[in-house]
Amino acid sequence: KYTANAPLNMDLNASFLLMNRIWLGASYRTNRNAVTSKNALVFMVELNLTDNWRLGYSYDSYMNELKTHTQGSHEIMISYDLNLFSPRSLTPRYF
Repeated sequence: KYTANAPLNMDLNASFLLMNRIWLGASYRTNRNAVTSKNALVFMVELNLTDNWRLGYSYDSYMNELKTHTQGSHEIMISYDLNLFSPRSLTPRYF
C-alpha cells in the first residue's frame, strides 16, 4: 500500500485449500516508519462450515522490538457469504 508522505507497506500472502474445506495460510507484513519497523508474520486457518458459513483464526507474531513485550495477537473471524454475485448456470435451449 502506498500513501503520499507515508512509508511503503506491503503484505505477501499465500493460502492453500485442503479437501475443499480447510484453508491454511501465512502472510508477511511490512510496515516501516521513521522510528521503528513493525514487520509481522501471520498464520491463518479457516474452515468452510457450510456453503455459506466460515470460521477462521489467525495469529500475528511481531518481528521487532515489540516481540519482547507481547506474545502476538489473536483474531477470530466469522463470515457469511450472501451469494449475491454467484455465477448462474444458463441452459441454452435450441428449438
